[in-house]
Amino acid sequence: MKRIIVGSSCAVLAVLAGCTTSSVSDEELARQKAPIRPLVCPAPKTMALETATWVKLDGSVPVSVSCREAGAADWVARHWKSWFEKPVVPRAANASASPQGEGAYRLVVATNGITIAAERLSGVRYALQTLRQLAVAGRGTLTVDHYIAPCVTVEDRPAVSWRGLHFCWFPETTVQEVERFIRLAGALKFNYVVLETWGTFRSDLFPWLGWKDGAMTKPELRRLRGIAEDLGVTLIPQVNVFGHASFSRGCTGKHATLDFGRAYQPLFEPLMGWNWCLTNPEAKRVLKAYVAEIHEAFGNPPYVHLG
Repeated sequence: MKRIIVGSSCAVLAVLAGCTTSSVSDEELARQKAPIRPLVCPAPKTMALETATWVKLDGSVPVSVSCREAGAADWVARHWKSWFEKPVVPRAANASASPQGEGAYRLVVATNGITIAAERLSGVRYALQTLRQLAVAGRGTLTVDHYIAPCVTVEDRPAVSWRGLHFCWFPETTVQEVERFIRLAGALKFNYVVLETWGTFRSDLFPWLGWKDGAMTKPELRRLRGIAEDLGVTLIPQVNVFGHASFSRGCTGKHATLDFGRAYQPLFEPLMGWNWCLTNPEAKRVLKAYVAEIHEAFGNPPYVHLG
């Protein structure tokens, strides 16, 4: 073990000594330190990757965006600065030969230019998310100055049209965690996120149905919807209509409603009260109005998840 450690230390010292005596290009450093085959998830349908040559994402190489939908180049410009440090001004190009269909795109990174081609904005989003996964920070500096990406040609399109994730928003879940889940879903090219409320939704109609300090407020949902829509993600509410009437996990021994409003016991099955009493017309009335309220708070998406 001692010999291995000493050998590794000598190798590190040799590399450091070499760096102090000669300048090393981004391309050379990238070959030394960047992944041989950067991971893209989900894997594109086709990807021709050339890691021998790397391109700076700092505006020195022109960027063109081909898309039939207005605003695609502006979307790229806004996120490019956020994700790659340096601003660019993408050039809008002819979209006649762009890949057709929702989410379909072609990404080409070459030394003479970077091209994103897609019929729809969804494809432009996915192309830039792919480039984001391929990029690494420029080498040889203390802090990030710019990003670099390997020369690559990617052709991709979604295999299924409905690509969803399901997250539970528990009382102990922070708003920051939910935002991170949504951003991760967009980065991985999902287009739907189901948010299951466990008594965290602040209902104006029935405030006694949830925790008084629930973090799923209507203003917070508007903010999260804006983030999701910008990334091509639709948020869907889940309401437990048939079970989990406690809006909590049974193992906790808590009941979001009955802990604070024992007067509403008839809305739930006798004994432990973990299920709605669906033979009670009042329970049905409350649930219909509650579902309509939370659906509107989510921006009236095309779906509601009835848990």
